Amino acid sequence: MFYTKRIILSSIVLLICYILFSMSSLAQINKQEKYYRGTQINPVIEAMINSVSTDSILSYLETIVSFHTRHTNSDTTSPSIGIGAARNYILSKFQDYAAQSGGDLLPGFFVFPATVCSKFNAAHKNVMATVTGSLSPERIFIVSGHMDSRTVDVCDDTSFAPSANDDGSGTVLSMEMARVISQFTNNIENTLIMMTVTGEDQGLFGSEAYADWAFENGLRIDGMVTNDVVGNIVGCVDPGCPNGNFITDSTSVRHFSGGESTSSSRQLTRYMKLKAEQYVTEVPWAVNLIPAIDRPGRSGDHVPFFENGYAAGRFTEAHENGDGSGANGHQHNQFDLIEFMNIPYVARMVKTNIAGMACLAMAPETPSAPLIVRNVGNGTDVLLTWINTNTEPDFDGYRIAYRHPDSLFYEQIIPVGNVTQYTATGLIPEQPIYFCYSALDTDGNESIFSPEVLVIPSTIPAIPQEFDATSKTNGIKLDWLPNTELDLDGYTITRTADQQPNAEFTVGAAEVTFFDNTADPHIYYLYSIQARDVNNNLSDPSAVKRGRLATHDSGILIMDASRDGNGINPIFPTDEAVDDFYTSILGHFNVTDEWDVADSLLQNKLISDADMGIYSTIVLHSDTRFPEHKIAEDTTALRKYLQNGGQLLLSGWKLIENVSEDNAAVKSFQPGNFIYNYMQIDSSEVASSNDFKGANTLASGYFSIMVDSVKIPTFGGDLIAMEVFHSVTGGSNTQLLHSYRSSQQPPSPFHDLPVSLQHLSISTRIIVFDFPLYYMNQVEAEQNITAGLITLGEIVGVEDESNDVASIPEEFILHQNYPNPFNPVTIIKFSIPIKSNISLMLYNVIGEQLRVFLDEEKPPGNYEVEFNASELSSGVYFYRLQVYAPGRAGSFVETKKMVLLR
Repeated sequence: MFYTKRIILSSIVLLICYILFSMSSLAQINKQEKYYRGTQINPVIEAMINSVSTDSILSYLETIVSFHTRHTNSDTTSPSIGIGAARNYILSKFQDYAAQSGGDLLPGFFVFPATVCSKFNAAHKNVMATVTGSLSPERIFIVSGHMDSRTVDVCDDTSFAPSANDDGSGTVLSMEMARVISQFTNNIENTLIMMTVTGEDQGLFGSEAYADWAFENGLRIDGMVTNDVVGNIVGCVDPGCPNGNFITDSTSVRHFSGGESTSSSRQLTRYMKLKAEQYVTEVPWAVNLIPAIDRPGRSGDHVPFFENGYAAGRFTEAHENGDGSGANGHQHNQFDLIEFMNIPYVARMVKTNIAGMACLAMAPETPSAPLIVRNVGNGTDVLLTWINTNTEPDFDGYRIAYRHPDSLFYEQIIPVGNVTQYTATGLIPEQPIYFCYSALDTDGNESIFSPEVLVIPSTIPAIPQEFDATSKTNGIKLDWLPNTELDLDGYTITRTADQQPNAEFTVGAAEVTFFDNTADPHIYYLYSIQARDVNNNLSDPSAVKRGRLATHDSGILIMDASRDGNGINPIFPTDEAVDDFYTSILGHFNVTDEWDVADSLLQNKLISDADMGIYSTIVLHSDTRFPEHKIAEDTTALRKYLQNGGQLLLSGWKLIENVSEDNAAVKSFQPGNFIYNYMQIDSSEVASSNDFKGANTLASGYFSIMVDSVKIPTFGGDLIAMEVFHSVTGGSNTQLLHSYRSSQQPPSPFHDLPVSLQHLSISTRIIVFDFPLYYMNQVEAEQNITAGLITLGEIVGVEDESNDVASIPEEFILHQNYPNPFNPVTIIKFSIPIKSNISLMLYNVIGEQLRVFLDEEKPPGNYEVEFNASELSSGVYFYRLQVYAPGRAGSFVETKKMVLLR
């Protein structure tokens, strides 16, 4: 499904098919020097290619096939059979080449442990021939083939499995390449490794072991190519091969690579195609790029390298099941013999690998400076600029390559010399195009091309990217990335709002921020931005962003991020049950709004800091373990809200996993992460003991809390998979509030580890209960959330909403609190006859101010405040009402005593 099989009628038809396959422009049918070659022929590479010997290849094949089987678990001690005999033979050949190189080629084993087909061996081995680069030894390029074999039964390690093609062909390719390179080691500037690996047919064990080891040890592998099944090129027009409808394709090879079209692996395979088609000339040679990691349902030794982030690709012959039998053809059976192979084809594959990988072993560094592509503004020209980062003594300049998104390969490659800018002209307006560039040395050796950059030639500016709005206390801050058009004149920002006239702001081309200080409180504003050129052409508008002043004057917002259940099982409560719970435990606070994440998702709307900013505190709860919307998706908005004066109280089951989207048992976080910077947690762990009975208090003013066994009828009344903190950040501003209470006797290792904290600093005010309040005892949940909100400065008590003209008091009155004495809750009432600025405060017996209950302007009326003194010790306290009423001489001040008895 990834390639088209074709009958080759002539070299002209082949060339046309090739062009159509690679989707290149028809203007490139003729192999022009500037297109396919573009660089001078390197006589060293040409000499290497001319040194490739079909006799050597055939000799290697005859020997390794004679070992009966090379299964990973086959005999490892016999000199004549099994994988041990094969790798010893390969090592001996590498040792011969080492002598030929004067010691520049280093043979050796890479030893690793693995369990293959349920058999453990501590000394599985890959065989390697390494030529260390003379100038940049840290840059590594690898050519590999797998030397193991198999039958239909992947674990059969005794039956005859010659595996001449799969993968004797890849093995002998690495061997022949090592022989050739050993004659030219003085020319190798970057490290080149020829490798034969084991375990591919049993699960990529050899390549995975080396790729993982390389990654863990920080090896820089700039390119890896594996060759697997590159010798049997008899194939079928139809996969079912009806009527013996066979063809022989000896003029092309498939080259697989994964990732996006712009990935480093795709760039590597484009390079291999470019160089192979330049140097392999005895037939009209075609490297067909396949935009897939491998054949459907198959995998090769390049995959572990790709998965570790290395550029990697795979060569495979045009057809691999070509004996007419269907299924595996000449693979994985006793018929995978040399007689079905085409040795000259294998030789061409050796030359293909030399053309690419030996070129890279002598090539300059891939340019590391980003390629900046800017529209000129006329619709057909773009300016490319870069910084010269190549320092090689023989550096000679650059080449520019481009392709359109529907082309797998470069459509043009242009030498530009030792410059740092180039104007590409004659492009098609509004047609996207990718650009990249390579470095050349004086011998014509060329680097891999740089990462590609997409541009759309246009007369109209592009839409400014990453436009964003941040709601601050004194205005709305807008940010965007700069446009790069050469004729850019600036930006136009449009603001709309209900029942307000539209506003338009213009800023210069050098600006990437704008601060709107004309916004009114409590108004939602919608902003969009357009780029503007010198001819006053405007881009399309950006996506709309919301902004609203962060006034923090509208009470508490409850943000429900829990998953709605059906209520049949108490552990999966309905949305209404959870809502009722929070309404109840927050009944004494000024809760003014609720944001239900599940409902907002149905409207395709995510919460923003503009939605949050008017609230003094957000209570965010995620009390079930499997929310459909992770809190992690809202951390940008929460970060902005906290940065601009908001306060946050979090409660949840597996809260850290919810915020981080990391399901590992043990987690650690770095500076810059929301959990580290704002939740103040450095590392955490999911408790494997599954015995969370509740939490013990660690801080004055907070209370121990127990799981509500009615809501948790399973798990023995315990909560499972709860999280504990191993380390917290924030210094003295962070205080631990609760610790894990184990139900086991003796307690589990998680007992007494912290599970909640508060952080109160100038920049961040947050409380984290890493346990779900909903599933806890309701009275204790109310006590703790009340303590937390009081700590954040929220006022307990609500205004008497029965105020009307008839009930307006005639004088200022501060009533005696009731009850008095009290433990721990009491009510303070007061009355004001006219609009006044009032302050209600609490003091201890030595006159220290402990609490400000109210400090604001109030209309005339009767008021009451509920005071919870849980954090205070027994004793005498004083509360004081001070009133300043405009137009009234003096002020009203009265103080009364209250007694707290524990």
